[in-house]
Amino acid sequence: MGIWNNLIDAVADRIGSEIQGRTISQRRRDHHLKGESYSVEAEISEAIADLMLMYSTAPVEGTSPRAKWLNEQSTRFWQGKVERAVVSAFLTGDCIIVPSWNGRNVQNIVVPAEDFEVLEAFGDEITACAYVLDRKVKQNTTYTLMQAVELVPYRSATGDTYANRYRMFVARNGSLAGGSLDDFPEWRDRFDAEWYIPNVERLLIGRMRSHAIDPLHVNSVKGAPICFGAGEPIAEIRHLLNAMSAEFDLSEKAI
Repeated sequence: MGIWNNLIDAVADRIGSEIQGRTISQRRRDHHLKGESYSVEAEISEAIADLMLMYSTAPVEGTSPRAKWLNEQSTRFWQGKVERAVVSAFLTGDCIIVPSWNGRNVQNIVVPAEDFEVLEAFGDEITACAYVLDRKVKQNTTYTLMQAVELVPYRSATGDTYANRYRMFVARNGSLAGGSLDDFPEWRDRFDAEWYIPNVERLLIGRMRSHAIDPLHVNSVKGAPICFGAGEPIAEIRHLLNAMSAEFDLSEKAI
């Protein structure tokens, strides 16, 4: 996390902000083992998400073209991304959903707590944050595409309002020095270095936060993973599973 913290601090410094709290975690975790071993946290998070979202929908009713378009976008998100968002929130404690227009439809990017930081907040409302959009490895060098968005004052023809200000950053091996959008045509074609969405009242992001609580930081900016406080049981389950596998191996050798 050291490289990530240094990188996000550098982005915060560029936009004149600072990180509001840190990601909550614990010593014994196994969510990162899914795909190569059994993950207790992943099994629990996915099971609870399935129960929560079973038979759930979020239709937008209406006969106007706008209502039909909104209903289409809601259906696409509910069918393809809402469960990912809930599971990510349970696994990491928090996540944001960043919508973007890709030229054909709205793309929703789910960003887990480990890949975003809150840079400014007004109460529980996020007013500035930075997050990872993509990573690439070229010749043993890791490049990270990051985006910072903040709510800023904006003067329109109808009066004073607010706008979302977006800025892109490319990090090279954890440093903002040496990276550029021009080095990656696939990134450059999708994003400008900076742009605004005017006449809004808040950041255009969604958020899903785990309901688990860290009793030592009940007012933390980010939520706690759903298995927070269960580090020892998780370690014991893994120990018993490994012991059982070892016993089977010994039995097979004896036979």
